[in-house]
Amino acid sequence: MPYCTRHHEEYVKAKTDAAMKKDFLHFVTQENPKSELAKLASKVWKSFKTWWERTKKPEVEKAAKESVLKKLQRSKQELNKIAARWPAKAVAQFFFS
Repeated sequence: MPYCTRHHEEYVKAKTDAAMKKDFLHFVTQENPKSELAKLASKVWKSFKTWWERTKKPEVEKAAKESVLKKLQRSKQELNKIAARWPAKAVAQFFFS
């Protein structure tokens, strides 16, 4: 039972942590914050977002596009290997019969 309890506790901790982060993001991304703390947090968020979009976003986008292209190339290579081993008639019978 300790095994299940430990995993249960980790799950609960992960869920509460995710909820906290979600609430924080909601807090800092308000259009018209009312409290001084919310105004400060919102200002910091906007500054960070502007910086991130200028400097980090292009790097992340480039890496993501390269990753997708590599996955597509690997998939195409795998399909070509399968196609080379299986005659077209056998493939058609397998999928369409």
